[in-house]
Amino acid sequence: MENNSNAIAEIQKKYAGCNLLMPAATGVQLNPFYKITVMEVTADLSENSGDIFKVGSVKTGTTQQGKDIWEETYSPAKPLLMKIAAAAGIQFDPDHTYGTKIDANTYKAKAYGAMRMPDGTGKTHADEKVICLDDEEANYRVEFMDKSIKGITDEKAAKAAAEMFKGNWIDAKNKWGKACKAYVIDDCDREKYIERSVLVNMTLLRKTAAAKAMTGAILRVIRALTGMKGQYTKKELQKPFAIPRITFSPD
Repeated sequence: MENNSNAIAEIQKKYAGCNLLMPAATGVQLNPFYKITVMEVTADLSENSGDIFKVGSVKTGTTQQGKDIWEETYSPAKPLLMKIAAAAGIQFDPDHTYGTKIDANTYKAKAYGAMRMPDGTGKTHADEKVICLDDEEANYRVEFMDKSIKGITDEKAAKAAAEMFKGNWIDAKNKWGKACKAYVIDDCDREKYIERSVLVNMTLLRKTAAAKAMTGAILRVIRALTGMKGQYTKKELQKPFAIPRITFSPD
């Protein structure tokens, strides 16, 4: 029993160099009929792995010349989150994890998951994700209108637009505050650029809306149950994720 009472503190000490996903306090008494095993999951940081995606940059300091130092941040994507869910032993209730088509343009998905805590009790969480195609189309239209006027800062998208629409390059800053070249669409081609961009994005979304709603609900539950952060730096992601898992082990 004494060993059980120190199990969580020992795990936190042993795995201090990992991204420890253990939403529990050190003072929890472990049920004597359960034992803790630690599963490790390593993120694949290669460019096309799909485990992570870039979400922004954070300012980490300044150089001696007074220039800002930025470090890119990433969020775990579906493949990595599903591996973490499997390692944590998260189970989804099929009776309460389902998608519904509300109307011709609206999809809603609900997910209900559970995992066992260090004291042997279960922790549950329910969440949902709604995708409304009408709202998404309106958002896309505003987004591409702003880009056409202020400048397209994403390098790949800007080069593609420059090949199809009239415009000019300007000095700008991207959404993370870093200096870049942006492409501004001329007035004569602005409406064409907006309509084409909306059409391309909505065509893809209409095919995947139901699946995206279901995936979104499930991934929200995984993040909540494991206590994962929304974003990590590359340095943090180089450390494995350590997930303590509770298993029934009678004497």
